Amino acid sequence: MRMLALGLFASTALCTSAFAADVPVVPETTWTGFYAGLEVGYAFADKAEYDTGYDGLNDLVNEYTDLLEHDLDGLLGGVYGGFNWQNDSFVFGLEGSFAGAAIEGSESFDYLLYEGWCKELWLAAETETEINWLATATGRFGFLASDNLLLFVKGGAAFADIDAYGSAGLDVYNTHKETTKSLIGASIEGNETAFGFIVGAGAEWKFAQNWSAKAEYNYVRFEDVDFSGDYEITICENLVDSGKADFSADVDLHLVKVGVAYHF
Repeated sequence: MRMLALGLFASTALCTSAFAADVPVVPETTWTGFYAGLEVGYAFADKAEYDTGYDGLNDLVNEYTDLLEHDLDGLLGGVYGGFNWQNDSFVFGLEGSFAGAAIEGSESFDYLLYEGWCKELWLAAETETEINWLATATGRFGFLASDNLLLFVKGGAAFADIDAYGSAGLDVYNTHKETTKSLIGASIEGNETAFGFIVGAGAEWKFAQNWSAKAEYNYVRFEDVDFSGDYEITICENLVDSGKADFSADVDLHLVKVGVAYHF
């Protein structure tokens, strides 16, 4: 009887061990570690404002400021990565990103100053802005709504390569011959690597042990971006002066981005 009991016990133990060995072990989800990924997004700006640095010209521009401020929009795409550290339901981290961009906008106006016999005198002006790339360095703080869903906020520094162009002039239009001649013209253009700040919020979902997808919104502010650009002044279409001049711009940028990352 004792031998039978021992045999049954041994058989049960072996079966239990075999069954346990067949059950897959589900690894615990953790957010701690390095990650890297790809992201794409859409960007738009409420307005871009310019300041020429010259009071007389600013008085003229400010009279038509609503006409020269302009919206920007476009697409961007690039890489991002960083490091997370998880403490219970909270996740802290550092993240960097770099994206090529095609974000641009422009505005122009023509204003009739004088109308006489077969002649019209027009004031014309134009501004253009283009953002070629955008980089960020931010800190992140998040809360785990579940093991796989992270809700986060972020903030830090932003950098961008910005092209700017502006022109203004007085043009005479001959209504009889339907021709235009420039009396006075001025143009200026410059390129600058701008520094600003970024804040944002979003959600990230781990859909596999080493993979996550995110969606986020960012606000970026570039204020008093100083340009040193080339200018030209013409009278009756003849160049009379050229050189370097300073001007500045403010840009408010909104970003909506999605991305996929691999966690190492």
